[in-house]
Amino acid sequence: MTAEFQSFAPLPKLMMNWIEFSLRAEMSLEPELVKLIQIRASQINGCANFINAHAREARLLGMDDQRIDLLPAWRDAPCYSHRERALIGWTETLTRLSEGRPEESALAELRIHFSEEERVAIALIVLAANGWNRLCVGFGPWNDFAAAQRRAQRPTTRRAAHFNPAQGIAAMLASNSSSAPPGSPSQLADPPRRWSRLDLSEIQNSC
Repeated sequence: MTAEFQSFAPLPKLMMNWIEFSLRAEMSLEPELVKLIQIRASQINGCANFINAHAREARLLGMDDQRIDLLPAWRDAPCYSHRERALIGWTETLTRLSEGRPEESALAELRIHFSEEERVAIALIVLAANGWNRLCVGFGPWNDFAAAQRRAQRPTTRRAAHFNPAQGIAAMLASNSSSAPPGSPSQLADPPRRWSRLDLSEIQNSC
């Protein structure tokens, strides 16, 4: 296991469960919406590790730089839809609970644009994003997730170009044990790939 991930080594099984929850939560919503949640929550929490990781992943998904760069000023930026604004606003509300109770108007706006199932998914993704921020900020050191994942798994195929920081940690944890059980997080398909326009035909052919 590389130095970046030594902090997660003492409880590998518990970390694998947490990673699996995070990845499955991501699979419940469109990938660009997931990235908006993760980047905005990480910005609010001051988590350099995951601002870097999620912005990189968003660009690999094909998100425009403007939509990534303007997230801190999303209220004044014209590049977000009404649906995305409701999502970002609710992400901020849940991430900043210590500043006050959620405003009913924020939830009302969310209900206009998202189904009940989607609202639960959003809450779980916000929960996971904030959890990862607290783990990384709490443990302190800079973690280059992309570099660590490349060291653990040589990018011999086009699939390897799609990066997910939680999967990178799962791969590191798995490499520290004799083997990863079938269905473990390190073996889960990278969630953003499920909706990638570039890889849709590849996914369909593999099903």
